[in-house]
Amino acid sequence: MADVHRKFIRSARQGDLSGVREALNKGVGVVQVNGLDQEASGRGRVALQHASEGGHLPVVNLLLQAGADLHIRSKKPGDQGGTALHLAAEAGHTHVMEALLMNHADPEALDDKGRRPAHWAAYTGQLKSLEVLKDYKCDLHSLDNEGSSVLHLAAAYGDLEVVKWLVHNKVSYDLRDHRNRLPKDVARVLGLSDVHHFLKQCATTKVNMSWGRAKRTSSLYSEEDTTQDTVDNSQGDNSLETSIEEEEEVERARRMSDEEEQAWWKRKKEDEVKKKEKAEEEARRKRDEKEKEARRKREEEEEMDRKQRRAEEEEVRRMRKEEEEKAMMQRRAEEEEARRMRKEEEEKAMKQRRAEEEEAMKQRRAEEEEARRKRQAEEEDDRRKRQAEEEEARRERRQEIEAKERALSSLREEVEQQLQKLESERLLVTAGQQKLQQLLEQDLSGDQTTSALKQQLTQVTQELTNFKRQNLDSQKELEEMESEMLEREEAQKETIKALNRRLEEASLNLTEHQQALALCQ
Repeated sequence: MADVHRKFIRSARQGDLSGVREALNKGVGVVQVNGLDQEASGRGRVALQHASEGGHLPVVNLLLQAGADLHIRSKKPGDQGGTALHLAAEAGHTHVMEALLMNHADPEALDDKGRRPAHWAAYTGQLKSLEVLKDYKCDLHSLDNEGSSVLHLAAAYGDLEVVKWLVHNKVSYDLRDHRNRLPKDVARVLGLSDVHHFLKQCATTKVNMSWGRAKRTSSLYSEEDTTQDTVDNSQGDNSLETSIEEEEEVERARRMSDEEEQAWWKRKKEDEVKKKEKAEEEARRKRDEKEKEARRKREEEEEMDRKQRRAEEEEVRRMRKEEEEKAMMQRRAEEEEARRMRKEEEEKAMKQRRAEEEEAMKQRRAEEEEARRKRQAEEEDDRRKRQAEEEEARRERRQEIEAKERALSSLREEVEQQLQKLESERLLVTAGQQKLQQLLEQDLSGDQTTSALKQQLTQVTQELTNFKRQNLDSQKELEEMESEMLEREEAQKETIKALNRRLEEASLNLTEHQQALALCQ
């Protein structure tokens, strides 16, 4: 949290609105918003005071929304306990002043020396800041703990326009501080001749000059008045007495005669020339001394500024290095966390893929088992169908063979009958031949008997020829039937062999499927 607060203070000092908003989002609450800066360059200030001095209005508005305290007094050495309004008035950031005043900042807030924001604005010549404070009813006539008014501090800074504006707004120019100094005395001691001469004229003439008349009067200063002012600077605190003496001398000169008056004015001019030369010499000497002193102070201040800048740069480098190291450590931690998260996500994805693969494998196994079961059922059905068909075919073939055997048996019986008939006919023919032979032997004569016998012989021979022809046809038909039966038996044998081969192939395929399923399982 200390690092966050340090970054928050630095962002407010630099006007980094995004940095301030980021710090507030990270948990910088009201206590931290009003926490003091611990760095060497701004130790003792709060964030609102840094932003107000820098004129960072967006940051000021954001801090006010976050609950920043307007009335906290700075503890930084050199700030003399001023508030954010004091710092903004001193720097002339009127837009920040208006934002603070609209949020009820106290225009009469006092620092450690009892000075109000108007004192700070006058001491740095910020006329616009004084105008804003006047609009919010700030007391321009207030005194600090040393009795100094706003005009005392404006005279010390030397901005003539601010001095004229204060005189125009009725701020007293004849009020003495605790060291018995008037505002014009402060300007005289610091060598601010234009401011001193203006305030001296106001004190001498007792005229409260208006703003426009003051500007016209300031442009009408003569060279003699400027020279006289230089003489006054060399004479110290007796300027008022010198002025009175000069008035008395002028009165006496009026009473003299013209010659005496001319002689007196001549001597007066000679004395004035001598005084002027002496005063100019003294003024040059003092101016040289002041320039040497101012040069020495500037050199000392520049040396201190250089040392302070070097210290601040060293502090900035150290802080930047710390921030870079912290950022590097944070990046490393973030990268390590990212790697760990990626590894966890990869492991989770791998587990999920494995689970999905196992689930898919189980599903494939179930599907393959179901397919195998279906194939087995189908193959069993096919086998049963084939067996039924083969059984039916065998039964039909048996019936056909039996029918053929019966036909062959009947044909054989018919052939045997024909053979028996042929044998009986042959016996008859043999008997007829024997009878004919007997007749021939008996020398039978007669044409009728011979022709009858010849006719009978011819008839028997014809019948015998027909019978032989029928017998040959029957034998040929029988041979054809036997040949056809043999061919059918051969075809049936070939069909049976083909069916057996198909059955063996189906058995081999079934065995291969079972082996493949076993391998898959």
